Amino acid sequence: MRSRYRLAVYLTGATVARTGDELSGPALLLLGLSVDGSAATGSALLAGLTISAAAGGPLLGALLDRSPRPGRLLAWALLAYAGGLGAVLALVEVPAAIAVAVA
Repeated sequence: MRSRYRLAVYLTGATVARTGDELSGPALLLLGLSVDGSAATGSALLAGLTISAAAGGPLLGALLDRSPRPGRLLAWALLAYAGGLGAVLALVEVPAAIAVAVA
């Protein structure tokens, strides 16, 4: 029975993490469009997010493979990701280049 509960916890955590990750791209696109009125700003924010995911994904995967407690490391990484998205949201009054660099 214990393994079934672990599977349910895993599936719940994976679903929540995946949903948040997948919805952040369109949210940044709409944020850039609403703040600046230009689709280029939203596209640049989305491109910055995509580049950081492409560059950081293999690194995070290697760290998770070597970690004795990968669940905790992944939880901290997701919290840092949420903090970065919050920082981009807070940077609506600064030039777009700075917000793209944070993304």
